[in-house]
Amino acid sequence: MNNEQVRELIHRYNEGNASPEEQALLENWYYQQGEKTPLTEEDLLFILQKESIWNGTLRRSGLLAPRIKRFRWLPYAAAVVLCLMMGAIFFLYRGDNAQIAQQRVSRQEILPGGNQATLFFSDGQSVELRTDQKEIRLDGQQIVYSDGSVVSPKDNRSLTVKTPRGGQYKLVLPDGTQVWLNAESALTYPQSFGEDERKVTLHGEAYFDVAKGKNGAAFVVHSPQMDIKVLGTKFNVNAYPDEVATKTTLIEGSVNIKTVEGYSAIIKPGQQAYQTAGGIRVDQVDTHSFVAWKDGYFAFENTGLTDIVRQLSRWYAVTPDYSSIPDLHFTGGISRDVPLGQVLDMLEKSGKIEFVLNNNQLRVY
Repeated sequence: MNNEQVRELIHRYNEGNASPEEQALLENWYYQQGEKTPLTEEDLLFILQKESIWNGTLRRSGLLAPRIKRFRWLPYAAAVVLCLMMGAIFFLYRGDNAQIAQQRVSRQEILPGGNQATLFFSDGQSVELRTDQKEIRLDGQQIVYSDGSVVSPKDNRSLTVKTPRGGQYKLVLPDGTQVWLNAESALTYPQSFGEDERKVTLHGEAYFDVAKGKNGAAFVVHSPQMDIKVLGTKFNVNAYPDEVATKTTLIEGSVNIKTVEGYSAIIKPGQQAYQTAGGIRVDQVDTHSFVAWKDGYFAFENTGLTDIVRQLSRWYAVTPDYSSIPDLHFTGGISRDVPLGQVLDMLEKSGKIEFVLNNNQLRVY
């Protein structure tokens, strides 16, 4: 699409003559600070140059044949492109932008989480990690932040990095393995790994980019319900205690999983494994929706509302009430950097639910 075609599209939109597909394209960045943002040719060209992505987006989003029973967010792939400009990207039917301006103040006051964690030593000492940094690593004889400033001298104590609700942090382990720790999670690891095995313990959720070990030493993630054994790979482990099952999602390489009951399985990239009453189930999944949090996005693929509320409660540090959540599913993506109110308002656009926030407790009707 050239500049002249872009001008024509903007003109048709402003005159009310754009097709539903064209309206959806333009309205993806419809809201900003409660006011309609003037469209520019530069912004529009930025998106339309991703024509192949948009073609898939329009087909998947249901714009040509929209579903009536379920509100559908933009697919994650398109949301990632648009989030570079807006931070929150959804497909919205054309409406009055005054609805956004009238959001309840209490919702907007609940800001997203950020880089928060505490470093605990095995002798009971602890250090609150700096919020203006996002990573710690071992550098020679010291534990340092990404800017090189010192956290603590290196010694023989084991380490536990724990994030609160609304917190996240990145760790670089002694072997060079990178770990992204999600909210309300903890990872325990030694300051030096042995020659035969590199073992860490996880509670909560983390994404691992495992470095190859010297002499082929295996890397083992121990969680309450299963152990994940790898050599060098990328994967995500969700081992929150309030989840139905521990889920391991593989991005690259190969992993061997063994449950506490003795069941085992080997999974390949694009697969997810979790324990069941009779063993381990392996499914083919869209891995993006399970690892998007690492890159700063919520991504949902036919995700149940209960699961969505659970994720929001951890990141925004609110208390969820699960007693009245309807059986609804959503697909789409949004930045984790926006206030809670913006996420809730978009979900309510489905016309099927309403959120009430009272004394930091989140209820769904």
